[in-house]
Amino acid sequence: MDLELFAQVTKSKDRFPHKRGTLTIEDVWDLGDDDLNYVYKTLKAELGDDDNLGGESTKEDATVRRKIAAVKAIYDYKQAQKEAAVQHAAIEQRKRLLMDALAKKKNEKLESMTAEEIEAELKELVGP
Repeated sequence: MDLELFAQVTKSKDRFPHKRGTLTIEDVWDLGDDDLNYVYKTLKAELGDDDNLGGESTKEDATVRRKIAAVKAIYDYKQAQKEAAVQHAAIEQRKRLLMDALAKKKNEKLESMTAEEIEAELKELVGP
């Protein structure tokens, strides 16, 4: 995550276009994928393909590019978080399966004990 980018966006008090009106960067963090995509496309359209003669970009172009970069960074961060959550869930599911298998193996060991072995172990645990 580019802290410099978000420092500039925050310091400049950039506003982002949305169906509900203009949003702050804090509001953009709360948007879902579809709304982020809407903001991104709106900013891209705002930037347009109108390059200035001589390749110079205006201050407004730089601001729009900064906003686009911020929206993209937020989207990428959220996607990485979703992927991490999916991976975490898969690991947790595998751990549960392994714990279940271990419990089953321990029960099999207990069930394979003879009556005398069970009585002897119970006697140890309970005492005389």
